[in-house]
Amino acid sequence: MSINYSKKMAHDLMLHTGIVILFLLLSFVINKIPDGTFIASGDFYQLIDINDNLDRYLFTWFNQLGQGQYNPLIVAFPFYALQSILYNLGLSYANIANTIMFIFFIGSFYSFYFAARIIDINITNHIRILSSAIYAINIFTFTIFTYSWGFTHHYIIYIFIPILIALFEHLVSNYSRKNIAYFTILFLISTMGFNNIAYLAALLFIQVLVSIAFFATKKIPFTLKTMKRIFFILILQLLLSIYFILPFFASQFEYISMITSGKVLGDMSTIFAWTSNHVYGIFSFAMYNDKYPLNNLYSSSDIFPAISLGYIIFLIIAILCQESKQDKNWLHYLIILVVLLLLLMRGTSPFDIINIFIYTLPGFTLFRSPDKLFVFYPFFYLILLSLLLCYSKFSKKMITTILILILIIPIPFYIGGIPTYLSHENQDGYKDTIQIPSEYYGIKGIINADNRQLSIISLPYSVVTSLNWANYPKWHFVGHDVLHLLYNKLYISANTYDHPSLETKLTFWEYNKANIVNNDEFISILQKYSTQYIILHKDINRQWVDNSKVVDETIKELESNHILIKLVENDYFTLYELDENYLIPLILSDNNAVDFQKINPIKYRINIHNITEKTNIEFHQSHNSQWKLYLESNPNDSWCKPLTYYENTKTIECEPTNKIFELNELTYLWKKPIFDDTHEIVSEYANGWTIDPEYIKENYPKEFYKENQDGSIEVEMVLYFKPQSYFYIGLLISTLILTLCISYLLWDWKTMIKIKNTSNRKIIEKS
Repeated sequence: MSINYSKKMAHDLMLHTGIVILFLLLSFVINKIPDGTFIASGDFYQLIDINDNLDRYLFTWFNQLGQGQYNPLIVAFPFYALQSILYNLGLSYANIANTIMFIFFIGSFYSFYFAARIIDINITNHIRILSSAIYAINIFTFTIFTYSWGFTHHYIIYIFIPILIALFEHLVSNYSRKNIAYFTILFLISTMGFNNIAYLAALLFIQVLVSIAFFATKKIPFTLKTMKRIFFILILQLLLSIYFILPFFASQFEYISMITSGKVLGDMSTIFAWTSNHVYGIFSFAMYNDKYPLNNLYSSSDIFPAISLGYIIFLIIAILCQESKQDKNWLHYLIILVVLLLLLMRGTSPFDIINIFIYTLPGFTLFRSPDKLFVFYPFFYLILLSLLLCYSKFSKKMITTILILILIIPIPFYIGGIPTYLSHENQDGYKDTIQIPSEYYGIKGIINADNRQLSIISLPYSVVTSLNWANYPKWHFVGHDVLHLLYNKLYISANTYDHPSLETKLTFWEYNKANIVNNDEFISILQKYSTQYIILHKDINRQWVDNSKVVDETIKELESNHILIKLVENDYFTLYELDENYLIPLILSDNNAVDFQKINPIKYRINIHNITEKTNIEFHQSHNSQWKLYLESNPNDSWCKPLTYYENTKTIECEPTNKIFELNELTYLWKKPIFDDTHEIVSEYANGWTIDPEYIKENYPKEFYKENQDGSIEVEMVLYFKPQSYFYIGLLISTLILTLCISYLLWDWKTMIKIKNTSNRKIIEKS
């Protein structure tokens, strides 16, 4: 007996070692990402100066791209911290990308492997192994890695879907504290993939759908007790997600009126027409009808629709070949898959009629992008197929043959396909694996020489598609500008500008269209955005270089007048710096001297001196109603170590502290902001407040201001982005729940060991 058990252990060890080696080969050898490149496309970019940009995932406001915007990436910090650790261990960015690929493969495989065992212990090992392999490397997985999202944290949810669904089912039918603890820990780890809150909504929706299917097939009894369990699990997940739900909704508050009025979403039928899928595209596990593989390997062959439809044919054959006497343990999954397929057909006729109705229901607009629901499809297809094959009339050889056939389908795509596809130039000359020219790194020493909170303006406007993306054909890049990741200044691209309510072309585009050289207006635009540097690009489409003559002529005139100083010129760009006398600080007052200090991206300290009457202050970051002013007691300027004095505005910028967190930030949850009713948009994009000294004197004790002999007052205020406090309080709640779960599991483990040792001791004593 022990010999057979040892043989089985050795066999399992060899088998799983082989699986790990296979995924290592697939990740680091067969699909090696080119060295010296980063992954980029459209809205996303990956693996650029990881260490320098790690802290941007800790704050709910990201103040480098443009003049700042809400940053929902805080949930992904552990994912990017892992990348930083790997980089500091000596891995290149290419190897880190391949490590992400490996984690994705191995994580998806074992998530499905253990989920299948939890769902039905009768699913045999060879079915679990092959189905798990299909889940890990099906065509949908390939589309992830040939799209820039695949190398970000966004699809981490795909790894956890099998085990989360399996544990959800297990909790509903087998409720225990230990199962809740395991579910809580896994769910919290999976939230790294919930950058888009729609994925969380999709997971909860799928869990509700699973519950309904279970009730419909009487897999679980429809009782008050069961309903309470389901409700508790759903609420638990919301509580665990509170650390990103709270700041997300708080910072998005100003968008609500636009969304409800339809100004953002537009006509639903148009959206569906844009995101529709071919029927065989759905059955092939292909997420987009315009992405690989539909217009590549099989695009000129009639075999692809047949192969694609083969996925669903396997299900039909397996259903028809079920054993006659059995409990239909697969029926609830069939219901879920049918509903999911209906929703995934979206704008494809004749499904468009009902889907337009469904997707206009409250909440369903979250799933308007097809990937939000599609990410669940491979799991439900494969778990249904596994159950059908397990209870079918097929022999073990036949079952193995079917699964191997399905497994073989994506293999041609993986054999050198991922780096080949990413490195392939499209018809416009753009790639997904990019190398930033060394010239851009060469100016880092100049730009990053001081810590002043000033801006870089990137010119000229150079959009060549309908989307406002930066275009650098000389180095094959198109997408959201990545250059802001290199520098410690606020980076403003002429192509995109993140405004609180809409994306607009930067003012320079309108300036160029006027076709008149106006030095004063040009300088005022630079000052409007607190500009210090201009990067004038040559590496853009030639038409935009030719069409930016007014900007060029203005810059040349300002250069000849020594208002702009040329610092560097090369084949890619020319770098200019604005003369010190024309610099405008990030924070200023129209009447009074100001000292300000950056604590971190979401917190600034401000002193305003000698206030005798109402004065206006400006904060040159994108307007957001969640920026709040808080009056501080005992004002003084001892914290200010002067960095720069801006004579034209009587402003001192102090050395930044770069503190990640200060304990008093939690108090802003209940502390009342001041002059909130005067907060408005100024300079067409920025934040402005009116400071009234009489209001302060009448409503606050004397410790909140310092009165001078001439009757003027000095005040100290903190400028704070309030959603960060919501993040902290949510993080405390989530951390507390996680700590309780881990503590319980450790206690349970120690208790079991103690019981086992006691039992063994009694056996020894008896013998």
